[in-house]
Amino acid sequence: MRPPAILALLLSATALARPKKPAGMPGGVYFCNQPKFRGECAWRPQSNYCYISGTGDEAPDSIGPDKGGYCIIYQDDKCGEETKIREIRYPGIERWLERFGSIQCFVGEGRGVWEPES
Repeated sequence: MRPPAILALLLSATALARPKKPAGMPGGVYFCNQPKFRGECAWRPQSNYCYISGTGDEAPDSIGPDKGGYCIIYQDDKCGEETKIREIRYPGIERWLERFGSIQCFVGEGRGVWEPES
């Protein structure tokens, strides 16, 4: 089995019930397929996995890392260092989230918005 989990799978029938978002889980992330943390939502604890983004109606439109953690979104589906789009910190992005290929979340404060070197 391939180590990266699939974000679309996270929004599958087993994850569709509104999960209770645990408070204070650094590195955890809450995401929904509609703006303002609505629609089908799921929460995942911190892990070293690279999650592949859903597509179409299952693509995340809002992402909220828990306090004490941050996430990095990538253009590709392998969390490739050279394809970073940006870091997202608490309280997250509730709308106008750009489409991305994969996401990885960590414990720590991160560096804020990551800008590619020129």
